[in-house]
Amino acid sequence: TLNYADRMLRPQLFEEAEDNYVAVISSDSRLLLFSIKELKVMTRGRGTILMGLHQGDTIVATFVSNSRTITIKGVAQKSKKERKIKLSNEKLGSYAGKRARMGRVLPHKVQSPIRIT
Repeated sequence: TLNYADRMLRPQLFEEAEDNYVAVISSDSRLLLFSIKELKVMTRGRGTILMGLHQGDTIVATFVSNSRTITIKGVAQKSKKERKIKLSNEKLGSYAGKRARMGRVLPHKVQSPIRIT
């Protein structure tokens, strides 16, 4: 059951792989990566917390992959121009954590719509 302000996320299609991870971005430009193994199959529709959020923040993008590079596309908060943030290897690893944690702020703040590839 969703509360009044809750929003259900769209299902994600992905190829199953042993080293898949989930990338989650919040509306305050925080990124969290965690192993997909941390997500359990739920027997009932209770849902699960992907990322810890500050009051008023929401999850704006999710992505499942096993790639060592991701590109985040959004609109820069100040200039309002499209911005691409490419993270790979060591930089990408600095956003890794456990499910339901807050994540780390991206090097450049971006606004919705946000896409991860």
